[in-house]
Amino acid sequence: MTNVPECGVSSFIFEVEVDDDGGLFINQVLVGNTMNSLMSHKHEDSARLKDMWHLNQGKKESILFKILLDNKISTVAANAFDNFVSLEYLDLGANTISSLPGGLFSKNINLTTIDLGTNTISSLPGGLFSKNINLRIISLSQNQLLCCNMTDLFEWAAIQTKATLYGDCTDFGIVTNIQEFNISNCTIPGMLDNQGKITIEEWSGFTDELIKMHHYLH
Repeated sequence: MTNVPECGVSSFIFEVEVDDDGGLFINQVLVGNTMNSLMSHKHEDSARLKDMWHLNQGKKESILFKILLDNKISTVAANAFDNFVSLEYLDLGANTISSLPGGLFSKNINLTTIDLGTNTISSLPGGLFSKNINLRIISLSQNQLLCCNMTDLFEWAAIQTKATLYGDCTDFGIVTNIQEFNISNCTIPGMLDNQGKITIEEWSGFTDELIKMHHYLH
């Protein structure tokens, strides 16, 4: 796999809006390209953005929308979005992302919408959205989510009053709407760690035994 150290900024489409105070608000769009690794971004590192800054006489400049839909992105660096503190909408849908690093969105406190749909994600790290107090929509549709690998996410979602998860997850081969999944399904007596949760190793061993039993009975 070829790593791309910086996003191909020349491939981005920039849509620029100017507010009443003369500040620039930029929508960044990259769709249907072949980049496969989203690495760290230097703050306003493209010549085009720097030109916009100078033309705007140094007034505020913020990227509010970043659309990376339908590319070939499979890996995302932990600090890929650190400099986009004003970001409100992020679309990483229709890529080949299988996992995300912890703390990926910790600097993006203004995010209201994250679309991670149509990837190959099976689980998400605990606390992934804990800093995103303004989140309203998290789309996880059309992934390969395993319900009991995301207990931290379900516990976080249960105490949210504004954020909503969308998508399905699989529990013992049964596809369930994320909003309807009962986390107690992941608790099996005698198979708990010191926090009352099933460890990954124990869960894998348990499912292996179920498969063996199924073959034996059939």
